[in-house]
Amino acid sequence: MCGLHAAITPQPNCGLLQMTDVLELVEVWTLLNRQLSQTLRRIPASALQVPCRIGSDEPVTLAFLAQDYLSHLRRHLKQITERTTA
Repeated sequence: MCGLHAAITPQPNCGLLQMTDVLELVEVWTLLNRQLSQTLRRIPASALQVPCRIGSDEPVTLAFLAQDYLSHLRRHLKQITERTTA
């Protein structure tokens, strides 16, 4: 690992913006997830069992999607923590 301040250079033609400061990327990611957290808190309990279909996958409940995303988020937070404290 090059360190937290290493430049991220995307592959040619991948459509991603070049980030020169990983801390800036983490800050944006943090803000987006805070906004999502506020949105999730406002979902009425009655809506949590609404079936959702993503693409051709089998339907899952909105509660499952929220919980699955939070699990995914925790894995990323663990990775960030491990890399910043190493």
